[in-house]
Amino acid sequence: RFDASYNDLTGALPTTIGGLTSLVHFNVHNNDLTGAIPEEFYNMESLAYLKLGRSDLSGTISSLVGRLSNLERLLISDNL
Repeated sequence: RFDASYNDLTGALPTTIGGLTSLVHFNVHNNDLTGAIPEEFYNMESLAYLKLGRSDLSGTISSLVGRLSNLERLLISDNL
């Protein structure tokens, strides 16, 4: 479980995050992140809960999101 919501984080999501293949819960809601979701992000096959809303991310959701076969909840509202 990784929850860094409401922490005023800045910058881009690191590509190394894709190495967290056993992570089930990822939440960076309400931060000041930049850029798009890195493609490596979609390697987190165990992910069931993904909350990226209000984080100022930009770009599109890759078709690689289909790799996240355990994903039950995807919250991405209020981004650029």
